[in-house]
Amino acid sequence: MNQAGHPLAGSLQIYHAAPASTAVLNLSKLSTIIGVTPELIDLELRPLTVEEWVARLTSAPSVLDIDSLVAMIDTSAWRVITKELALSGGTVLALATRRGELQAEVLNILSQGGINAIPHLDSAEFVHFPTGPGSLAAELCGNRYHRSQRAALALEIAAHDPLETVMEFNPGQSSFVRVKSGSAKVFVWTTYAVFDLDRTLASELEFEEGLDEYIPAIIFLRSTFGNRCWHNPHHGANLTIDDPLLTRRYGQIDFPELLRLADELKFHVTLAFIPWNHWRTRERNIRRYFGQPAAFSLCAHGCDHSKNEFRSPHYADLLTRSHLAAERMDRQQQRTGMPWDRLMVCPREDYSVEALQAFADSGQFLGLSNTGCIPRDMASPVVRGSDLLLPALDAFYGFPIFKRHYCSNIAAFAMSAFLGKPVILVEHHAYFRDNNRLLQDFLNRLKTTCRGLHWSGLADLARQSCQVRRIALGMLELRFFTDEFLFQNPDSESSMVYFLRRMPPDRKIESISVNGVPISLSRKGDFICFVSKVDGSGTVRVSVNRTVLGAGKRRPRGGVYQAGIGLRRWLTEFRDNWLSGNSLLLGLANWLMYRLRLGSCNFKK
Repeated sequence: MNQAGHPLAGSLQIYHAAPASTAVLNLSKLSTIIGVTPELIDLELRPLTVEEWVARLTSAPSVLDIDSLVAMIDTSAWRVITKELALSGGTVLALATRRGELQAEVLNILSQGGINAIPHLDSAEFVHFPTGPGSLAAELCGNRYHRSQRAALALEIAAHDPLETVMEFNPGQSSFVRVKSGSAKVFVWTTYAVFDLDRTLASELEFEEGLDEYIPAIIFLRSTFGNRCWHNPHHGANLTIDDPLLTRRYGQIDFPELLRLADELKFHVTLAFIPWNHWRTRERNIRRYFGQPAAFSLCAHGCDHSKNEFRSPHYADLLTRSHLAAERMDRQQQRTGMPWDRLMVCPREDYSVEALQAFADSGQFLGLSNTGCIPRDMASPVVRGSDLLLPALDAFYGFPIFKRHYCSNIAAFAMSAFLGKPVILVEHHAYFRDNNRLLQDFLNRLKTTCRGLHWSGLADLARQSCQVRRIALGMLELRFFTDEFLFQNPDSESSMVYFLRRMPPDRKIESISVNGVPISLSRKGDFICFVSKVDGSGTVRVSVNRTVLGAGKRRPRGGVYQAGIGLRRWLTEFRDNWLSGNSLLLGLANWLMYRLRLGSCNFKK
C-alpha cells in the first residue's frame, strides 16, 4: 500500500532463503523508497518447483539473492531457468554479495557465459559509468566518482556481445552489467553491501562516496518500472552568482554582456544579493542593465553578510535576521521596481539548525540554496540517505534546502540530474573573466550531459520541483517541497492526484488552497496529505498557509557595528573591483580582511 492508501500497480519479487540477509533487507527498503513495493519470498518457507519458479520470474520483475539460493538450487535447474527466461521473457536482477565458486558458476549460467569469476578488490578509488548507445546510466555516462576506501566485489567479464557494463571500478572491473538473453533482461550486480537508506548520516560525503551501493539498484528499478518510480518531471536549472552589487560592472563581471549571453544561450542568472546593500541600488541601473526577467533575478544572500550570522544558536536573533533580510529586499523592490525570489543563500554556506527553524517560522522564504544540505553544528545525525535522494532536503521543520555546486566538476551536475535534483550552478565574480569563456565552455559541456533543462530563477525552480509517480491509470501520487507549488499534469486525461508535503506535527497549518479554492487535508506522520482532481494537461497552484512568527522586538545595532559592516563591504568591493586581477595584491587584501576579522571568506581569483 502507498501513502495515499491505494494498492500499487506492480511489485518487485525478491527471492531468498531464510534468514534474509542485511543486503536483501536494505534492497527491500531501497525499493520502497524509490516507489516500488517489494515482496520478500523465502523459498525455504514457500518451496517452488522449477516450473512454478519460471512462471513467477516471467510474470513479474524479480531479484535473486544468489548467495542464499545457490545452496538450494542445483546448476541443472539454473540452466533450465535461464533457458526458459530467454524464451518467455522476464526481468531479473541477480545480486551477489559474496565471492565463491558456486556464485560464480550461477552468474556464468545466467549471463550465458558472459561472467567468468567474481574477483575481490582490496580497494577501488573511483566508480565509472561507461558511455554507450542507450546506456541505462543516463546522465552518469562518461563520468566517474570518488568512492570511499573499502573493499569491492567485481566481475570478470568474457568477450560477450549481448553484455553491457553499466558500472565499473576500472576498465575490466565491472560491478553491474546487463545481459540481453533472448527475450529476457538479466542484470547482475556484485557488491559487499547495499546502502541502508534509512541510516542516519554524519555527513553528505558518506552518502556520496557510497554510491556504488545504491545507484545500480536505482538504475534497475527505473529501467524496469519506469514512471511508477518516484521522479521529478521538472528538470530545473539556474546559475547563481554570490555577492555583487546591482551595477553595470562588478569585479570581472560585465552584466550587460553576461545577460546578452544568457539571452542568446537561454540560461538564467540569479544574483545572490546582500540585503544590507539595498540602499545602494540605483533605479536607473535596474532600468538600464537588469530589465530582463527571463534571464535575470535576485535572491537574498544573508542579511548583513557578517561572519557566522546564520550559524548562531540564538533562535530569537535568527528570526529577527530572517525578517530583516526580507524587509530590506522588499524595500529595494518598492523603491526600484526590482522583484526578488524568496530564496536564501547563507554567507559562507554556513547555517545552524536554529537558523532553519527561524527561516521556516518567519514565513519569508520558500527555501534555502546551498552547497551543503546538513548544518555543520549537528549534535547528532538526523539526515538519512533517503533524504538525500530527494529534489530538496526537507528533514528540518519541513523547510527545503536545494543543493548547488560550483562549476569545477561536471560529474556533480550529472548526478544531480540523474537523481532528479535541480541543476544549480554557483560561482563568484572571478569566474567570469576572459569574456565569460570559462562559463561558455562549461555550459556547452552541461548541455551535452544534462539534456532538457528548464532554466529559470530560483523561485520558479523551487516551486516546480517535486516527486511524482503513477499508482494506477488516472492516479498520481505527488510530493512537493515549498509553500507555493506549481504542477502541470503530464497526462492528456484528467488525473486524481494525491499530494504529500513533509510538515512535522509541531508546524501549524492554517489553510491549504488549490487554484485559490480552500481544500481539506489530513495528516499521516510527518506528512500533510490532500487529494485534488487535475484536468488533462492542466495546471494547479497550491498554496500552503502556515502560522508564521513575527520578528519580535528588534535589538538596535550600534554605530560601531554598522561601521564595521560598511568597512567590510568597502574592503570586499575594493578587492573585487581593483585587486582581483593581481594575485599578490589579492592575497594581501585577503590577509588584511582576515586580520581585521571582518572578512567572510576568501574568493578565488
